[in-house]
Amino acid sequence: MVTIRGATQRAARVAHQETRMEFRVLGCSGGLSRGGHTTAFSLGGHTLIDAGTGVGRLSIEEMQGLQRVFITHAHLDHVAGLAFLADTRFASGAPPLAVHARASVLRTLRKHLFNWQLWPDFMRLGPEAQPTLEPHRIHIGRSIALSEAVVTPLPARHTVPACGYAVETPRATLVYSGDTTACRDFWRALNRLPRLDHLVIEIAYGDEQEALGHAARHYTPAVLGEQLQRLRHRPCIHLMHHKPGRGEHIVAQCKQALAGWDYRHLEGDDRLML
Repeated sequence: MVTIRGATQRAARVAHQETRMEFRVLGCSGGLSRGGHTTAFSLGGHTLIDAGTGVGRLSIEEMQGLQRVFITHAHLDHVAGLAFLADTRFASGAPPLAVHARASVLRTLRKHLFNWQLWPDFMRLGPEAQPTLEPHRIHIGRSIALSEAVVTPLPARHTVPACGYAVETPRATLVYSGDTTACRDFWRALNRLPRLDHLVIEIAYGDEQEALGHAARHYTPAVLGEQLQRLRHRPCIHLMHHKPGRGEHIVAQCKQALAGWDYRHLEGDDRLML
């Protein structure tokens, strides 16, 4: 059983703050296309959740102002922007960027990306003998307190080690699934949250590609519709990660599969206030 440790208590510690935190979509596509960028979200302007090609929406000044990034898993569509973000921050002399991820994800990034072959090792290379990227191991269910929010890694089920994240502020709770398919522990973790206002969750393939969705560990509209019956909350659902060329099929199929739910399909630069 996964326990979310102290999230509610830590959220209460920042309840006196009146400012709201912006959740901005930098990229939410399941692949590259004209105008479409892969997964990356900005949280309050100082934190990223995933670092796909959507990072390219940020200005140099915004990149320099980042303090940390939370990675769900090591697939390229979620970390490609991290390579270029590190390069930009190194060139500008920015302080180390904290990279929060599961231990296996950090190992994959070190071995296969920041290895001096595919890209410089920015986990060691940096200005003034400091690394450009500073790795921090996360644990499922163990919360990380930020100044305006509490971030808690959640279980997920993908083809590689992965997680989602819950973001709790004094005014709202948002959960981002990352890449996943049906996962009993994910829904159990959501049901233990005191509230859930927004659920950002993926649908990569249409129902006609159910076998592919099962093999690749991605949702289809029908499978997500079935799994939502496990949820005791009634959040606004924000759908993302549609594979290029499948969007129209997914939109049409969601009308039936998600009937009765408050949902929308995310687009680049959408913003939510938490």
